[in-house]
Amino acid sequence: MDIDSMVKKLMDANRIPLTKLNQQKTTLTWQRDAYRAVNTKISDFRNVAFDMKLSSSFSNRKAVSDADDAISVSGTATATEGVYQIQVKQVAETARLTSSGPVGAKAKSGVDTKLQDLGLTAGTTLTIAGEKGSATVTVKKDDTLDTLVRSINNKANSTGVRVSYDATLDHFFFSSTGTGSAAKVDLQSDDSSLINNVFKLATPNTVTGSKAFANASTPIDSALAAPQSLRIAYDGKTKDFTVDATTDMNSLINDINNSDIGKTGVKAYLDANNKLAFNNPDSSKSITFVNPTTNDSDIVDSLGLTTTTSTNTSARTGNLSTGTVTFADGVTTKINDKYTADQKLRIAYDGKTVDFTVNATTQIGSLIDQINSSDIGKKGVTAYLDANNKLAFTTPDSSKSITISDETSDSKNVVDDLGMSAPTVTTRNTSGTVNSGKDAIIEYNGVQGTYSTNTFSINGLNFTAKKVMTAASNITVSQDTDAIYDKIKNFVDKYNEMIGSINTTLDEKKYSNFAPLTDEQRSSMKEDEITQWEAKAKSGLLRNDQMISSALNGFRLALSSDVAGLPSGDLKKLSQIGITTGTYSEKGKLYIDPTALKKAIAEHPEEVAALFTATDGGNKTSNTSDGLATRLVEQADNLMANLKTKAGTASSVDTTYTMGKSLKDYDKRISTLTTKLDDMETKYYNQFSAMEKYINQMNAQSAYMSQQFGTN
Repeated sequence: MDIDSMVKKLMDANRIPLTKLNQQKTTLTWQRDAYRAVNTKISDFRNVAFDMKLSSSFSNRKAVSDADDAISVSGTATATEGVYQIQVKQVAETARLTSSGPVGAKAKSGVDTKLQDLGLTAGTTLTIAGEKGSATVTVKKDDTLDTLVRSINNKANSTGVRVSYDATLDHFFFSSTGTGSAAKVDLQSDDSSLINNVFKLATPNTVTGSKAFANASTPIDSALAAPQSLRIAYDGKTKDFTVDATTDMNSLINDINNSDIGKTGVKAYLDANNKLAFNNPDSSKSITFVNPTTNDSDIVDSLGLTTTTSTNTSARTGNLSTGTVTFADGVTTKINDKYTADQKLRIAYDGKTVDFTVNATTQIGSLIDQINSSDIGKKGVTAYLDANNKLAFTTPDSSKSITISDETSDSKNVVDDLGMSAPTVTTRNTSGTVNSGKDAIIEYNGVQGTYSTNTFSINGLNFTAKKVMTAASNITVSQDTDAIYDKIKNFVDKYNEMIGSINTTLDEKKYSNFAPLTDEQRSSMKEDEITQWEAKAKSGLLRNDQMISSALNGFRLALSSDVAGLPSGDLKKLSQIGITTGTYSEKGKLYIDPTALKKAIAEHPEEVAALFTATDGGNKTSNTSDGLATRLVEQADNLMANLKTKAGTASSVDTTYTMGKSLKDYDKRISTLTTKLDDMETKYYNQFSAMEKYINQMNAQSAYMSQQFGTN
């Protein structure tokens, strides 16, 4: 007996109800997903409509600079229409240090040249300080240029200083990562041969005048009866600058810094005491000041440049404090893994006090990084592990003390654990050089301001300064009609896209004869046949859906109704700004007359905005006074809530929405029926097996009897 075949035929008939249940569940799942797809389309449009209900969407301002090559501008919603004047008196610059001549590596091995071949006599340390903090790196004489560059740049995140070496030009180029007066490149080494012979950095100094000025914007000498000439000479360059009774210090400093004198690296500025000072990039070269004008006045005297002081900035006397504890595993060594509570380490230097938290997991390298990037590090104090893996601190000024204390009241002492209770303090004479960046100086409608970068905002306008201007230029701020038009057009396009897609779904033909395929049916069909079948099986799942159809009608009504409550004579409906509805068959599609819409925006910007953004003040019983965008957001929210209640979302639990509960019910019914069919199939197999057994026994008996009768 072919029991498998007989059982299969019997079970095929009994499984028809189960097949229908699975198909019904599949159809319900597809329908749920179709509702969710509609919900997604509504949500996308709702986001656009929400933006349109905000007044800021209609407050775009267009700003135009008459000197875009010197300063570019863009407007924001908070900018006020009008014409303003602006002048770039100084652009923000990075701090820079460049080799004064070829370092000599080009003729050797380029970036692989060893430092000892360039004049480094022994191993040393290099302290790098920038606007972010400071760091000290160990330099060996058999290091290569490439090794040195990478060591410095590895600390850039904590110092704000980077360096590059160009093998073609054979020069080092140091630069701060930021701009502004706080940016700096400060290099100091115990071995002058690193600064002078390897980096080839000239020794700078500062030349400071003797006269203090009230401020930079008042006239230098309002008593001048006639224009005077200030002649400045440096490194083979000579330049005359005219000063009259109206010339202020800002103007003179800008003229000097943007001249051929400034291009040599000489920079004029007012120091902290409001005295005219000059940064001389090479102390071996002199800056001279002369008045070539033959009259009673002497502008050199007026500027306080007759008697100047010159301060060498290359040498520095600081202190080196070395601890007594050796951190055997280097920077990864834990300071004390036996701490049971956080310890507070306090470090003070030059008026700055910073607290650091140290616990059982704190590594010495982490603490060093925190110190160097703190306000203490920005003062030039540097912490590092020396060659013996002992904590060391360098300070830039030996006349100022660094104090380290434990501020935690317990039996532990983090200062002892760092070996800094009784450190070895030695005077540190270093050689080095420093350069600072410059702030951007801007004059806006006669008011001067400074900014650390060339990108800044004033009065709702975003500016980018590009170069110094000799005179003020106009900035014109006006309503950005094109931007508002584009937003309204995008709103209309998204609305048309939404209703077009949903109407297509509602109009889909329903193919009742195309049920979801069973696994057995799929196995006998080709891939394209399956695709075509399922396309028809999924078609029309939401045909004429009452909930969605009603919501679309609500959208159309919201757009076609006047906005009540607006002042008499104001725009109250879309058709008044060139937006009209198509034919009935187009089911609410909107059309834009670009000319009419742009004209309405240009002539009545506030009324156009109110048409979309008006609010009825929280009236929950009517939306007649709501703006069009406000109404649509409310309509969308209601539909999305109803769709979520019915079909849920991708993250919803089945028991929290209607269709999910139905799907759970299908699962229960399918499970129960599957168990019943499994039992039935087992019963059939048992019955047929017993029948086959009895038949075999009867056949055996028959054969035996036949054999007996045949023998007789």
